[in-house]
Amino acid sequence: MFRWLPVISGIATKDEVEIATAEELAVWNEVAYQKINLTKSRGGVI
Repeated sequence: MFRWLPVISGIATKDEVEIATAEELAVWNEVAYQKINLTKSRGGVI
């Protein structure tokens, strides 16, 4: 699930995730997690 979290939240494309390093995925996952939480707390849509 966490591998595709950046794609689901619009942070990265599927192609980018496929070739990303572990460090890039970690950063993108954190950004995606924060984006989802911020959007959820406002009641909006991503």
